[in-house]
Amino acid sequence: MTSCKMGGARGSAVQKSAEKRSRSWQHLPAAGIRNLRVKLIALAMAFFLWFYVVTESTYQYELEIPIRVTNLAPDRMMLDELPPRALVRVEGSGKALIGLMVGRDVWLAADLSGVTRGKTWRPKVADVALGRWAGQIRVVEVVSPETLRVELDLVAEDRLPVKGQVEIRPAPGYTLLAGVETRPESVLVRGPRSVVRRMGGVSTVRRTYQDVRKDVLVDVPLDPPARVSVVPSRVRVIARVDKLMERTLVQLPVTVENVPPGTRGVAMPPEVSVTVRGAMSRVVELNPGAVRPFVDYSSPVPGSMSEYVVRVSAPPGIQVEKVEPTEIRVLLERLRR
Repeated sequence: MTSCKMGGARGSAVQKSAEKRSRSWQHLPAAGIRNLRVKLIALAMAFFLWFYVVTESTYQYELEIPIRVTNLAPDRMMLDELPPRALVRVEGSGKALIGLMVGRDVWLAADLSGVTRGKTWRPKVADVALGRWAGQIRVVEVVSPETLRVELDLVAEDRLPVKGQVEIRPAPGYTLLAGVETRPESVLVRGPRSVVRRMGGVSTVRRTYQDVRKDVLVDVPLDPPARVSVVPSRVRVIARVDKLMERTLVQLPVTVENVPPGTRGVAMPPEVSVTVRGAMSRVVELNPGAVRPFVDYSSPVPGSMSEYVVRVSAPPGIQVEKVEPTEIRVLLERLRR
C-alpha cells in the first residue's frame, strides 16, 4: 500500500517537471527569439556571399566531350569509327563551369568538308563548339586525342542473300520436313563500297534450338559487318517439324537396268518389299509407285555372275530402311524381232 503511494508521487513529480519546461519555453523572451532569427539570417547571407565569391572566380577544368562528325559528303562513308570522346581543358567562372557540367552541350567537331578519301589532323581549340557558352567559357587546350584519322569510301548498296545460322535439332522420333527457311531470302545492304563488294551475303546471329517437337517460327536479327546497315534488320526463320514414321511397301516390281542390247532382264523374284522412313505427313501420302527398286545388270555381286544387290530410288525426304530380299537373280531373255 505504501509503495503504490510512492510510485504515484514520483509520476506526479515528472509530469510537473515537464509542464514547467513547457511553460519556460513558451515564456522565452521575445528578444531571445529575435536574436536567433538574426543569427540564421546572418548565416544564410554568409553562405550566399561565399557562393557568390566562389562562382564568380575564374577556374580551369578538364572535362570529356563527345566528338561529332560534321559536313560528311552524302555519297561517302567512314570505314572506321572515330574515338567517341575528347578531353579538353576549359576556363571560366565557377557559375559558368557548373552550368557547363550540368548542360554538357559542348562537343569537338570533326569537320570533313571537302574530304573524299582520308584525312589526318590535330584537333585545335577552334574545333570545340561551345554553343551557348561561347561568351562565358574559353577553351584552353585539347588534351586528347592528339591526332584524328579518318578513311572514307564511296557508299554502295546491293541486295544480298541471307545466310541462316540457325540450327534446329529435333527431339528423338521427330524430323525436319525440309531445310530451315528465312523470309525474306535477301535483304538490302548499304555500306562502304569496299566492304559491300566483299560480302557474299548477310548472316543471321547464331541460334540453336534443342529437342524440338513442333514447328519453329522465330524472328532472328542479322549480323552485318561494322559500318554496314541492312533493311530489314531481322528475318523470320521457319522450320517444319513432324513425327517420324515407318511404312512397308510390298510387291514393288524390280526393274533391271543396263542389260545388253536385244535382251530383257527378268528379276527373280520379280517383286520385293521396301520399308521406308520419314516425316509422318510425307510417308502417309507416299505413292508406292514413287519408290522404285532396281538392279544394275552391269554390276553383279562380287564372285557371282547372276546375283545382284537391290537398290531403291525414293523421293526426297524419304529414307529407305530395309529391302527384302536384299539380293536377287537376273535372267536374260532375247527380244523377238
